[in-house]
Amino acid sequence: MKLNLGSVFQFYRRQEIWTILFYDLTKKESRDLKEEYSTLASKMYGIIKVGAIDCHEEEELCEEFQVYDSNPPVVKIFTEYAADDGVKHMGKMEWKSISNTAASKMQSFVSIVNKDNYQKFIDQDPNKNKILIFTDRKTTAPLFKSLSKTYKDKLTFGEVKKGEEELYAKFGVT
Repeated sequence: MKLNLGSVFQFYRRQEIWTILFYDLTKKESRDLKEEYSTLASKMYGIIKVGAIDCHEEEELCEEFQVYDSNPPVVKIFTEYAADDGVKHMGKMEWKSISNTAASKMQSFVSIVNKDNYQKFIDQDPNKNKILIFTDRKTTAPLFKSLSKTYKDKLTFGEVKKGEEELYAKFGVT
């Protein structure tokens, strides 16, 4: 989503993680990043918001976000809190690296479930349905974090890590 003075209000009313690319198409580095950033927007659609501001056209906005002097392209990641000034992405300017940085800022309402706390997980909040994901990932998937936040008042989310043979067997997961 291209942001300008007329549309930036969507960002200021945010309730989710945003990544914003500050770019200047007169610079080769910004033009080279276009495909990576489009891939980020596509892969993370519905999980995080992805925006872009052309600093050549929107100098005032880039100054407001304190990136104009940072020599675009710059990617900043903002939490859902309006007072958050964002953090500059310092990793590779590749969609996967940017998405990992953004995912690390996401709130998670997912419990790690193992054989020792399984019954407690099931017994908590008896009026809520439970959702378990069985995974070999080291960290919680951004989509699962996003769902856990969206439905935290209706569902309880749990994650069973690889190596929990007893729970894998109980549910027939291979």
